[in-house]
Amino acid sequence: MTRALLLITRFVTGSLFVIAGWSKLSRPVQEFQYVIESYQIFPNFVIPVMAHVVPWVEFILGAFLILGYLRRLSAGILSVLCAGFIGLLTSAVVRGIDLGNCGCFGESIHLTPLQALGVDTCLLIALLYLVMNKKRVLDLDEWLTQP
Repeated sequence: MTRALLLITRFVTGSLFVIAGWSKLSRPVQEFQYVIESYQIFPNFVIPVMAHVVPWVEFILGAFLILGYLRRLSAGILSVLCAGFIGLLTSAVVRGIDLGNCGCFGESIHLTPLQALGVDTCLLIALLYLVMNKKRVLDLDEWLTQP
């Protein structure tokens, strides 16, 4: 049961990050820059860098989770990113900023900030489970390290 839960959690969580990253990468970067600007928290010089880097991090580390490659490290980095998203969303809600769309899935799926908080909280719990669980189930790492 634990092995199945680990595999399902890894696949679903990784897939969500691959979808989130790809939905931003497949659109003009200016769209994601606009979303980042709407949070009204980052200096202007950081926004283009974030708009280019965050989608690639989501996409690549999501794929690593699906494959089981550097699973715990990938889940750890994504959990920090996810906690940051939760902080940003909470800040926007508290400051009364009307985001309209959180930007989590680009223009593909529109979530309100409260919906995104729920999704991100569930993702953070799943990511922490993947970080803390040392078992390997069909991990690419396991296959690569065998003689």
